[in-house]
Amino acid sequence: MTDFTVIYSKRRTICAEIGPDGSVKIRAPQNMRKRDIQEFVRMNEARIVRARQKQ
Repeated sequence: MTDFTVIYSKRRTICAEIGPDGSVKIRAPQNMRKRDIQEFVRMNEARIVRARQKQ
């Protein structure tokens, strides 16, 4: 599984950001469960890996 940092904020949706150094930040709503965030990362892991390789 990809290593990532979770940033909770007042938002309605979840998104993944890839930093210039290849770090992965997940921005999620404040009330989202960790299990749901892990599921989001698992479902989008291939896309995250491709984005990291482009850099």
